[in-house]
Amino acid sequence: EWGKMPILVIRQEGAGKSLYLGTDSAWRWRRGVEDKYHYRFWSQVVRWMAHGRYLAEKDGIKLIPSPEKPRVGEKLFLRCIVLDGSGFPLEEGEVNGLVRHADGNLENLSFRPDAECPGVYLSSLEATTAGKLEIDVICESAERNIQTKLQVEEPNLEKLGKPTNQVPLEQLANLTAGLSVNYQDAEKLITALSLIPEPKPNIRIHSLRSNLYWGGFLFLLLAIYWTGRKFFGMV
Repeated sequence: EWGKMPILVIRQEGAGKSLYLGTDSAWRWRRGVEDKYHYRFWSQVVRWMAHGRYLAEKDGIKLIPSPEKPRVGEKLFLRCIVLDGSGFPLEEGEVNGLVRHADGNLENLSFRPDAECPGVYLSSLEATTAGKLEIDVICESAERNIQTKLQVEEPNLEKLGKPTNQVPLEQLANLTAGLSVNYQDAEKLITALSLIPEPKPNIRIHSLRSNLYWGGFLFLLLAIYWTGRKFFGMV
């Protein structure tokens, strides 16, 4: 339906990400600017893909939250990478967690193994209260544990009860021949808009006989015509 389009595929892989960019136009980024944008793009991609490796980490265990700065009501996804005593991905083990919300409530977490990535265990929870969120994860079979803290932020809601400054709005309405009303008088504005007549079509007449360029064009055609008659001896 859309024809040829570039493909961008992203997937979690271990403690990082894998990315596939299917396009044949990346060379255009270098045209006239050398490696300025090409280097900037790929350097940012590499930093973004490897960012998870620098989050909460201890010997043999990592915990990657997404998003890193959750808001109240958002779903928080946890990705835990566990290694066994030999340093290989843990294939058979049980990973559990304990969450302390800002209001003091405790929540138990049970991680499930990722079928596609050995040693990776997944879980999720909901950020219910703004403030500090503490997460403790433990794997007794591998003798691994890790703790991390996140800051749950309040959602950016519009402040209630704060009146608008009507003076600049009324001045703008007067300068533009408009109307400024309070939300309580919304019906007045709707009525005024419904009474506005349909705009008349804007008719613009161009007089060709008074146009210098049109007269010059006709003169050029006549000159070519009479010159041709003279050339072929028709005069």
